[in-house]
Formats: sequence, structure tokens, C-alpha cells
Amino acid sequence: MLDDAHKGRFGKSCQTCHSSSGWKTVRFDHARDAHWALTGAHAKAACQSCHRGALYEEKLGKDCLSCHRADDVHEGRNGARCESCHSTAAWKTVRFDHGRDTKFPLREAHAKLACEACHTGPVHEQTLGMACADCHGKTDPHRGQLGTDCARCHSESSWRAHVRFDHDLARFPLLGMHATVACEECHASRAFHDTKRECLACHAKRDVHERKLGPSCAACHTPNGWALWKFDHAAQTSFALHGAHESVACERCHRTPVADFITLPADCNGCHSADDVHRGGFGSNCAKCHGETAWKDLKIAR
Repeated sequence: MLDDAHKGRFGKSCQTCHSSSGWKTVRFDHARDAHWALTGAHAKAACQSCHRGALYEEKLGKDCLSCHRADDVHEGRNGARCESCHSTAAWKTVRFDHGRDTKFPLREAHAKLACEACHTGPVHEQTLGMACADCHGKTDPHRGQLGTDCARCHSESSWRAHVRFDHDLARFPLLGMHATVACEECHASRAFHDTKRECLACHAKRDVHERKLGPSCAACHTPNGWALWKFDHAAQTSFALHGAHESVACERCHRTPVADFITLPADCNGCHSADDVHRGGFGSNCAKCHGETAWKDLKIAR
């Protein structure tokens, strides 16, 4: 037994493998005699690299993990059938096709991800959805406001690059100066629907009228320029401006902030009661005597 390179691990029946014609002549066929063919790198491995104990006492499994569990970088998450992806030619030779074998092709940035980035649990037990939100829902900066189909705006090449959102198809088309404003000017966060559509939601601090002309900035102003405005008092209200009224500044009549609709009285006394030298002695209809050109322009004979 001094010549036994196996040190007794393979038993005493040397003739099972060796012949008397020469010690190095081995007739043992692993596929035929052990029912497990040695292919690829397995055929080059020394017997003792797998058979480390007594041959006829040791029970070796035929699945990959019986020998390669310590080499399993997936830590068991991808199951025990290593041959689904790997070949015996080389451990790093992978033949798994994600698009063919799972019906979810990995393109662009997805193709660069490690398996564990998506498969966080046992691959044959964990069911992963194929919708964007199934993986990205928890990190959705829009908080679900834009739905679950991320692909409507984003591409697989980069989450932040090549965003194809068209604001003109939203509830607030970008017109005039709005089209040149950076997104962050209006959207403090990516929960876009949190941003209100009313003018004062963004422009309250620049409202030189201090809300005395109401919250509807669009009644006078346009998105083409804040200083470009046009208001027709006769057409847009029930009180046409004639005579001296035409040259009066808006704030002379509109003196208090308005939260909703402007409701100013249309009768003379509504604005001029403090100017009434008659102290109400001639009633509230000033227009019977006075004209709009000038207060002292009377329509009655002296």
C-alpha cells in the first residue's frame, strides 16, 4: 500500500481501476461506472478534488451545489440548478438569456445591473412583476401621481436622461415665458401634481396689486410678459369707465384685498359717500346732478 496515492480512500480493490500491465493504466469510466459523466473542466479535475473522504463511504450529490456551494456568489438565491446558466466548460461562461428565458429582455442600463439588484430573494420563489413600478415604485419621486408606466417619460438608457414628457399635453400647457422657465422654478419637488395651476400660486410675492384686483391675474396679464397686459373694464365688468374715471388708478377704487370675486358697488355713493358735501341730503344718486367728466360739472341750472 506504499504506492497508494489515494491513501486508502478508494478502498483495497485497486483492480477496479488499475491493471497489472501498468499502474498508470486506468480503465475506470466515470460516466459508465459512476453514472456521472465528467465534462469540461470536470474532466481535468483530480479525483481527490471531489472525493475527499473514503470512496465507498462518502455520499456525493450530483447537483452542482454539492461541490460548489462555497463558490455560489448568489448565496443560494438562484437555486441549486447552476447548469441553468453556467456550463462545465468554465464557471464564468454564462448561457442564460434573460429575454428568451424570462420574457423580460435586459436593455441599456438594465443590462449592466447585477442579478441581485432585482432578485433580492430566492429566484425560483420570488415573483417579480415586469411593470416599472414593481421595482421602482418605492423610489418614485412622483409619489405615484404620474401612474405606474414610467416608460411614458423615461427610457432604459438612463433614468434622468432622454425624458420625453410633453408639458403641452398636461393640464397646464407652457405658453410664452412659461416655456423658458426651469422646471424647479415651479416644481419644488418631483411630486408634480402638488403644484397648483393658479397664477398666485407662483406669483403671489410679485403681485404689486396686493390682491386688491383679485386672484385672477390672467384677466389682465398674459404669459408673453408680465408687463404686457390688457383689460377692458366695459367688456369685462358691468361698469364702463367714462370721463374722469378713465384716468383714475385701479387702486383708487380697488382698495382692499379680494380672495375670490371682485364685488364693488356700481352706484356713485358706493365710492363717493365720503366726498358728499351734501351729507346725503340730496340722496345717493349723484348722477342726477353731477357728470363723470368733473365733479363740479353740474347738469342743473344754478
